[in-house]
Amino acid sequence: MKLKVFVCLLMAWLLLPMQSVLASGETHRLTLVTDQADVQFQLWQIDAVVDDADATLSQLNAMDDAALTERYARLTSPPTDADGQVVITDLPAAIYYVKADAFVPFLVSLPQINTAYPKPLQATGDVVLIKYGVSGDSRELLAGVAFFLFAAADEEGQFPLGAAHNGAFDPEIAGDVLRTNDEGRIVVTGLSVGSYYFQEVATLTPFELNEERLYFDVVADETVVLEMDNYRTEIGSYGFRKVSALNAELGLRGARFKVYDEEQRYLLDDLGFDLVLESDDEGYFELVDVPLGDYWLEEIQAPVVEGVVYALLTEPIAFSVTSTSGATELMQVKNMPVTAGGVTAIPATGNWLVYGVIVLTIGIFMLGWWLYRSHGQENCDSDD
Repeated sequence: MKLKVFVCLLMAWLLLPMQSVLASGETHRLTLVTDQADVQFQLWQIDAVVDDADATLSQLNAMDDAALTERYARLTSPPTDADGQVVITDLPAAIYYVKADAFVPFLVSLPQINTAYPKPLQATGDVVLIKYGVSGDSRELLAGVAFFLFAAADEEGQFPLGAAHNGAFDPEIAGDVLRTNDEGRIVVTGLSVGSYYFQEVATLTPFELNEERLYFDVVADETVVLEMDNYRTEIGSYGFRKVSALNAELGLRGARFKVYDEEQRYLLDDLGFDLVLESDDEGYFELVDVPLGDYWLEEIQAPVVEGVVYALLTEPIAFSVTSTSGATELMQVKNMPVTAGGVTAIPATGNWLVYGVIVLTIGIFMLGWWLYRSHGQENCDSDD
């Protein structure tokens, strides 16, 4: 009996290495599911373990088929069937790099994943927008003009697309402002086939903003070239000074304003954001080089000077920019002081009218008190 047990244990010990060899030679099957028939996939057996899948995939994507085959074992799948599927058998456990024409390359790890769904490549095209400034008969390229790019279906213009400035389209980025380069161009590559439009949001002085939407269609593997003109307009400026309502000689620094036009559109700065004007140490600020017309000044931040808090203006101030207003106009914008340390603020320079009102008020109070005391005493004597 003991001899039989010993023999069984000895045979098991002798067969163990053979079982390991057999186990290491185990193969697997991979099913690829697509929506296209007659597609053949190329597979390269990479390593058993990959530390950084994204970095590895980027490196593999940068290699051509010959370089891949020189480094890794390669096999070709049978074509996909009428349902767009193919089963690849007898694959050792490993990580595979899989690619085919019209599909995005990917990595798959066997046996952890035995069914994969290759993603079709989207057909893309490119667009080039060239911006010109027109002055009479001359036409010049304009750099720095700002645009948003929208899908044509976005009729309200609420969702700017994420196209990098003069670069490749990136759907993960939203709302990028696109600007013409030194050659007056915006170049966007890798746009999915479809319909789009450019909307200009800021231009260069002295050219008028072109509000026309520039629609275009992207066709696979083609470049659409668009041109747009901006026409020169007359421009002017307007000066302001922020002062205390109690002392017009006291300039107030740090007040901030926005400006909007007759269409209630805020003026924009060179970056496509709302233009903000700010008063300097003497209270001066200026709106320069804007098209002639009517505008409104809206205060967005009241000044605080030497501990004195000034009230924010509640109503916009209308003004008109003309060809001469920059040299002839200086509007005083007055703010009433509110508090300094929790009490009503009186400027250190004083104001004789204010002081006069205070003295008069005290005088009236004292007179009333004297009359009350006098008449009150007389009434008491008469009652006696």
